[in-house]
Amino acid sequence: MVTVCGSVANATLVVGYDVFSATPFLEFATAKFPRKVRTLTVCGDNAVASMTVDLQYGSRKQMIGIHNNQTALEPSKITAVPCTSLDTCYPDEKLMLVVTDAPAASDVMFKVEIV
Repeated sequence: MVTVCGSVANATLVVGYDVFSATPFLEFATAKFPRKVRTLTVCGDNAVASMTVDLQYGSRKQMIGIHNNQTALEPSKITAVPCTSLDTCYPDEKLMLVVTDAPAASDVMFKVEIV
């Protein structure tokens, strides 16, 4: 299992932006081996549930409507969203976390566990 954590500036998080298209997530998003997201944490911005992302494996949506569940940028103190029932992301598919509702004012931290 690999845990990857990183923050993204508010100005970057526009609707349609793929969070996993940048460092430190890119290496695992485009890996040439099967992957599966085990947990996902989204935190930050200035209000809870002020932004939304969808988790996709290529064009296959796996989880939709994942909100930031805390305003602080401390993913270690937040309960991660379990993703244990998801399919496998195949080697020819890109792992994506797409912004569907942009944050209001502050940076957002993402933490993902991949097996």
